[in-house]
Amino acid sequence: MELAQLAAFAATAELKNMTKAAQKLNLSLSALSTQIKLLEEELNVTLFSRQARGVELTQEGAALLESAIAVNDTVQSIKRQAMRMQKEIKGSITIGVNTNPVFLRVQSINAAILKCLPEISLRFALSESGKTPQMLRSGELDLGFSYGRYAEKDIHTIDIFPVQICMVVSKGILETAENVSWNTLAEIPWVWGSEDCPFRTELIKSLPDIKNPKKIIVASDEYLMIELVKTGSGVCVLREDDAVWLAEQGYVDILHDRTITVPVCISCLKERKDEPLIDTALNTILSVYEG
Repeated sequence: MELAQLAAFAATAELKNMTKAAQKLNLSLSALSTQIKLLEEELNVTLFSRQARGVELTQEGAALLESAIAVNDTVQSIKRQAMRMQKEIKGSITIGVNTNPVFLRVQSINAAILKCLPEISLRFALSESGKTPQMLRSGELDLGFSYGRYAEKDIHTIDIFPVQICMVVSKGILETAENVSWNTLAEIPWVWGSEDCPFRTELIKSLPDIKNPKKIIVASDEYLMIELVKTGSGVCVLREDDAVWLAEQGYVDILHDRTITVPVCISCLKERKDEPLIDTALNTILSVYEG
């Protein structure tokens, strides 16, 4: 039994007209009819008799209406209480952003959190996936985005969505980007992230036949990696949307047989995940990606 079914039942009983009830609940008439039909099937009773000008409660429907209204009222009371609690939540929260804010939809997250938690102070800070756990522990961050999950037991991590990671080579280095051997790639300079870079970690984990390149250029973030590979520095591992854009602009070739998938995640300290501010902000962030 769903709450939406009870709401459809109560609204239809109140208005004695399914069209008006559907309008009140912002449903289509067919959706409202489906909710009532499902409830009738589950209860094994007929709740309404159809009349020329509307509907009337059956004897069984009238007997059940009071309970349905009571449940509905309780649900609305809980919602109102939750809204009051959210308005009462105060404090500040800092969210670590590990990559392009547009890619992470930071503008939408900012609007959603401030709408849900109007009394808080919200701050976004630049971070790196590999450094996020320590920044959470030190209190520099309350929540942090990352590529990949954390194995640390004191970190609570939630997967948000998967992202494809591509290997690219600066344009003009290879005659063809098809079926390139590891021996060939090992001879080309590589633009690596730092040792705790999740792209680097996941690449080695997912492609165990990778060999250590002879020459490595270390770049601390994605923006530096992109700029270096644009100027002909060699092989690099990038997010698919960045790789495709660079290929379309003529800067790189994509090695399509060398791709991996990494989750985009949001994390906090496990001991803080049930704090009202953290819990509400976390669920609000997740709702942005579900919408």
